[in-house]
Amino acid sequence: MGNGLNTYLVVALGALHATPPAIANLALTSLLAMNAVGVLTGGMLAARIRQHALIAAAGLTIAGVVTALIGIFDLGSAALIGLTGLSGFCVGATYPSRDMLVRAVTPPGAFGTVFGFVSTGFNIGASIAPIVYGMLMDRGQPRAIFFLSAAVSLICVSTVTFGLSRRPAE
Repeated sequence: MGNGLNTYLVVALGALHATPPAIANLALTSLLAMNAVGVLTGGMLAARIRQHALIAAAGLTIAGVVTALIGIFDLGSAALIGLTGLSGFCVGATYPSRDMLVRAVTPPGAFGTVFGFVSTGFNIGASIAPIVYGMLMDRGQPRAIFFLSAAVSLICVSTVTFGLSRRPAE
């Protein structure tokens, strides 16, 4: 569900803050490019730091707060592009730690099954998100796009903090 922002960022910014399409597209490009940079950085962090739940929770919290701020405030172009990039970076940086958390609680011999299940969950969320986000846009609620994305990030924090990180590895 969190990736719905990738699909609706440009149209939501236009509807909410009258952001010109060129600036909104730069913001989306910043979000996506910095997400990739975040994955690379997060991989280096995950290899050196064993506090995977902390990395994932911090990244998702920052991304959620920044996403909500983008929905609340009509930012200048540079701030908007910078903050969407920060949000993308923080989310991307969580991916390697998330994978390490899943790996830590996966029973021996079930690695493929568990990651297949996790990947299927991502695909289900990715297929539902456009419907939900599109419905919000159709109802004239572009701000809800940002708030829902922020809420999903914060829900993920609780999953990491109270779910995977608390289960003992077998």
